[in-house]
Amino acid sequence: MAAYAPKKLTLDPVHIYTTMESELATALYEGLAGYHPLTLQPVPAVAADWDLNRAKTIYRFRLREEALFSNGDPVRAQDFRDSWMRAIDPATRAEYSFLFDVIKGARAYRNGQKGEVEIHFDRRQGRLLGAEVVGGAGADKRVDVLAAAILGRLAVSDLARIDLAYQAPFALARDAVNVAGTVASAARSGKARAYHPAEVEGSKLVVVDVDGKRGREIRAIPLEELRGRLTELRRLAERAPVVFRSETGRRGYLAARIAADSGIECGFLSGGTR
Repeated sequence: MAAYAPKKLTLDPVHIYTTMESELATALYEGLAGYHPLTLQPVPAVAADWDLNRAKTIYRFRLREEALFSNGDPVRAQDFRDSWMRAIDPATRAEYSFLFDVIKGARAYRNGQKGEVEIHFDRRQGRLLGAEVVGGAGADKRVDVLAAAILGRLAVSDLARIDLAYQAPFALARDAVNVAGTVASAARSGKARAYHPAEVEGSKLVVVDVDGKRGREIRAIPLEELRGRLTELRRLAERAPVVFRSETGRRGYLAARIAADSGIECGFLSGGTR
């Protein structure tokens, strides 16, 4: 039998590490999957089932429709995402955050190596005028690339196509510089209009959060549900253009491309909500 000081015990899942806490958590919480008591093989829990892609690098979980929190609220995919992101957030200092390192990019994220790239360009010619890079490892290399691009009078479309070296599997083939160039090119061509916060605040634009976070006069439609709710978006767009927002801006941009391809007048919040 073991005794612990009350201040050392917690029911917060991301800070649980003692046997007693783990036993309580097992009784209180249910994850995407459980395990068979005899074979220890994964069995469905909140997830009704799941599948993998051919490379076995992407898992797709389908949640049980009847899955509810103790207060009756439905369990959403966004809830799992938020929990996992909190667990690997450096500010959380979760004791077992390293267990997520099997996910590509998780180790860099929890070590505070999140990178952000902001570029400024001539909207008429598309030429790169300036850039700002914030982040840990690799930030200096991105600055070098962008500085050379400015000196070489490259356009944002060139940034989208430039082939940069990367170290698999620890980095993506398309760097943040490529993504920034792609988003800027789409905004310049009109495929996905970029709205600045000053244009949105106090306007009659319809704001939709695709991270699934509701707010005052802000609707929430997770990006994963967007294609199935296009009819709802069309009704919203009858009132005013729709502006999709997300934390980093990336999901908002993707939502704008999906909606625009379906004939919905829309755009995305440039820079995200951070």
